Amino acid sequence: GPINLEENKINEENTIKNNRAYSLNIYTEDPITKEDLDEIRDFKVYCLQINFRYDANIFDDLLLLRFLKSANFNMKNTHKKLLNYIKFYNEYQINDIKINIFPNIDKIKLFYPHGFHKTSIIGEPIFIQMLGQLKINEINKILKEPLLTKYIVFQLNELEKNIFPKCSLYYKRKVDKIFCIIDLMGLTTSLMSKEIYNFIKKQINIVTNYFPGILGNLYFINTGLIFRGFWSTCKYLYDYRTRNRIKLVGFQIGR
Repeated sequence: GPINLEENKINEENTIKNNRAYSLNIYTEDPITKEDLDEIRDFKVYCLQINFRYDANIFDDLLLLRFLKSANFNMKNTHKKLLNYIKFYNEYQINDIKINIFPNIDKIKLFYPHGFHKTSIIGEPIFIQMLGQLKINEINKILKEPLLTKYIVFQLNELEKNIFPKCSLYYKRKVDKIFCIIDLMGLTTSLMSKEIYNFIKKQINIVTNYFPGILGNLYFINTGLIFRGFWSTCKYLYDYRTRNRIKLVGFQIGR
């Protein structure tokens, strides 16, 4: 459903004092420090030294900072990540993806219930996935590659180009992260197949490699014992900063 900004508005002073934010261990946005600005400047100098040119209209300073952080401020690794992003960006023509290229769009949400719904108490758009109700075989019939990847990218691009700016304008602060809830109610051993594992892994890979830093908080809810084994194998797909933002109800996630 659409984000109801009016109903969820809360001023920043009250947000800081809101005890619920502390009880949920919610991470607020990362401030841009002088050290961050120095890192951005040094990386731009590095780019000139290695003759690496990028489109400044795509890679603004905030995006550069996100990639720098995801590479732990290693310039060589940041350069590699940006090269991979450019290749991915061109391959999927990210800004040209339109909703009408996806067939049976209504059935997608029938077999994979998901969507944005309102905002968190600090202004983050809330994205909910009902993973326990995912019918992966039906989704694979509708969204065969490369459409599945394009669909994931389309939603992330909409988030950056439309949803974040609207939230930022309304809350009068920079909003560039999401609050994600993944509901595992109904997920059984028989349903936790290799296909579902790959479906989750694909989303993680795309977000981590091509949209770094957009995850504010991620809550897995209605978790059971089956999810422990899965999480132990896939949690290291995230860097430690991201893992600190992820919570399993009832379980502690370590580094």
